[in-house]
Amino acid sequence: MALVSNQWVAEYRDKLFANTASYNTEIPMAGRKEPTEQLRRLLTNKDGLNCAVISDLLGAGKTFFLTHARIDLVRTRQIDEERQIVTLFTDQVGKGRVPDDAARAKVLIIEELDRKKRHGYLLGALEAVVQWLHEDKKAILTGDYWLKAPEALKVLEDLRVEHIPLEPLTKDLLLEAVELRLGHWLQSLGLVQGSKKAKKEASKVVQEMFDPKLLQVLVPRTDPPVATFREVLGLIKDLALSLPLDHEPCRFTVDTFREWDATYRRGRLWSDEQRFFVEALYQVIRDRAGDGSFWRPLDIDEWLEIIPEAEEFEDDLESEIIAPLARTGALVPMGIPYSDPAREKDFRPPYLPSVRTFAQALLS
Repeated sequence: MALVSNQWVAEYRDKLFANTASYNTEIPMAGRKEPTEQLRRLLTNKDGLNCAVISDLLGAGKTFFLTHARIDLVRTRQIDEERQIVTLFTDQVGKGRVPDDAARAKVLIIEELDRKKRHGYLLGALEAVVQWLHEDKKAILTGDYWLKAPEALKVLEDLRVEHIPLEPLTKDLLLEAVELRLGHWLQSLGLVQGSKKAKKEASKVVQEMFDPKLLQVLVPRTDPPVATFREVLGLIKDLALSLPLDHEPCRFTVDTFREWDATYRRGRLWSDEQRFFVEALYQVIRDRAGDGSFWRPLDIDEWLEIIPEAEEFEDDLESEIIAPLARTGALVPMGIPYSDPAREKDFRPPYLPSVRTFAQALLS
C-alpha cells in the first residue's frame, strides 16, 4: 500500500492543493527568494524607498507571498515586531482615510487593489496611503494590473516606489510547491516522523505524480505567463476528484483529466455562439501546438484573424462572447482594466486562453 496513494490524495486534496487563507500560513512557500529580498530591503531602509507595489494576475500568489515573507522577516528579526504591521483591504481605506487604529503602524499593507473593487474606492485607497506615508513609514500595495493604470501611477508619482515582480509559475516551481506541500502534510498528519524523512518521501513521490504530457499543459507556453498558482493548484485539486479510490501510488494522468473534464463540460452553460468560438479556439491551439511558439495576448481584431469564422459575431464579439468567456475562466484578460467608472466592471483586452482551455484543447 502506497503512503501517498490515489485515495489519500483525493481525501486530503483541500489541504494539499489549497490556495486560500485557511491553510496559507501552514504551507511552505516555493521560490520567491528575490522578491523576498526586495521586500526586506524596503522594510529595513536599505534603499531609501517607502512603497512597494506587487501587481500581477489574480491568483498569482501575491497574498501567499506577502504572508510568508512577512512571517519570515519577523521571525528572523529583520523587521520590527509584527504588531507594528497592519494589513487593510481596499474597502477599509477606500474613502481616502486610514483608520485611526492603524495610524500608528510602521508598515501598512493594502490588499485587493484590483478590478473587483469600485473605481472610486481604488483611487481613494491610494490617496489614503499617500497622506499616511511620512518619516519612516512604509507601504506595501498588492493588486492586479489596475496598479499599472495611468491614474494609479499618477497618484503614486511622488512616492519612492519599487515594483516587486513575482517569478512566473514554471513546471519546476510547480513541482517544488507540490513537494513542499506533500512533505508538510505527511509530517503534520503523522505519516512520517521528522522533516528530513518527510522531505525525502515527498521528493520521491512528486517525481512520478504527474504524467509528463499532463504536466506540460498545466504550464502552457505563453508570453507573458498565463499560469498562476491559484488556477493550476485549483485544477489539480479538482482532478483529484477523478482519481481512482485505491491504494496505488498517486498518479495524475491524461485519463484523469479526461474523466474530470467530461463531468465539468456537462455543467457549463455557454451560449451556442460561445461554444462555437471555444471549439474553434481548441482547434487553433491544437494546430499551433507542434511549432513550439509562445502564445501572446490577442486584441479583438487579432482574435478575428485566428478565428475568421467568428466574423459573423464581429459587432458583439467582445461583449457577448469574449468578455463572458473571461468571466467564466475560459479566457484570461491580460490588460489594464478600464478606468472609466461607467465601464468599471468590464475586462480589458488583450486576452489569452486559460490553463484549463489549453488543457481541454490538447488533452480532451
